[in-house]
Amino acid sequence: MTGPLIQPLEPDERLSAEDMASRRADEFLADALAVQAREAGHTLIQVGVCSNCAERCHPAAVYCDAECRTDHEGRLRVLARQGMLGRG
Repeated sequence: MTGPLIQPLEPDERLSAEDMASRRADEFLADALAVQAREAGHTLIQVGVCSNCAERCHPAAVYCDAECRTDHEGRLRVLARQGMLGRG
């Protein structure tokens, strides 16, 4: 599972009005992107983190090794056969 697109503020952090407006706009955009990805049936892929086991891997990789790729792709095929792939 990937982390939030917008990191939470520190409890003691104070923002100016312009910074708050910019942050709010970023939150709206992150929410819209997440809704779009969910409706499209895709998960957000975080490059450099294995899509199967969530371990760190090569910065340009999606899987840490061939075994993780095979395992994840197999689960996706099962979900597609069951009609579960693409549901939010």
